[in-house]
Amino acid sequence: MKNIRMPGFVLEFMSKYIKGLKWNRLLFNKPIGYQIMKKIASLIVLVSVHLFLTAQSNPDSLYTLWQDSNQPDSIRVKAYHDYIYQGFLYTNPDSAIVLANQLIKYGDNKNFPKANGFAYSLQGLANFVQGNYTQAIEEGEKSLRIFEEIEDKKGIAESLNNIGNAYINSSNFDQALAYQEKSIIISEEIGYTEQIASSLNSVGNIYLEQGNYAKALDYYKRSVKIFEEIGDSFDWQ
Repeated sequence: MKNIRMPGFVLEFMSKYIKGLKWNRLLFNKPIGYQIMKKIASLIVLVSVHLFLTAQSNPDSLYTLWQDSNQPDSIRVKAYHDYIYQGFLYTNPDSAIVLANQLIKYGDNKNFPKANGFAYSLQGLANFVQGNYTQAIEEGEKSLRIFEEIEDKKGIAESLNNIGNAYINSSNFDQALAYQEKSIIISEEIGYTEQIASSLNSVGNIYLEQGNYAKALDYYKRSVKIFEEIGDSFDWQ
């Protein structure tokens, strides 16, 4: 587990930006437009990206852990998942899909289904990055079923969020909202605060795309509030 320091000025700027929009609307009756809301969503994404980049491990050390047969299955699988996620998912999604197949083989050979769940999750995300949203949903559903079978609530919450995001980009907003709301409920049950913030941001994106800027702003504010409550000290697992 790594302790990540969140730059306070990022959260402060986001909070003041949102509060400024609220007062601007109340005092001057100026509507909050799509482009402004997109800026808020982008700021929230920047926070997530900061957390991800700060928390990255050395790819060589991750691959070494994956190759070490003396390590428990859980350690090896998580290390290889992170190796693919950090090194290939966004820069070379085709390779991420191919590499994730090794996790499927490992899960089958070792009777360790969590590896399969990780693999399908990665393949779903890789398809999402490529704009293949139908395939992203199919792989996400495979991941979701596995995590449900092994009662891994963190994996369930993440899978629901991933599928919901693919539905957003497919303009299927009813389905997207249903999946995000389920992700929030499960994340709240286990205290998975960063996933709650992520899903709230996704719900904001749904309302943004539907032109409901007031609701979008409300969900963005709730997402930012969670980051503020986490503070500038963040546990990354």
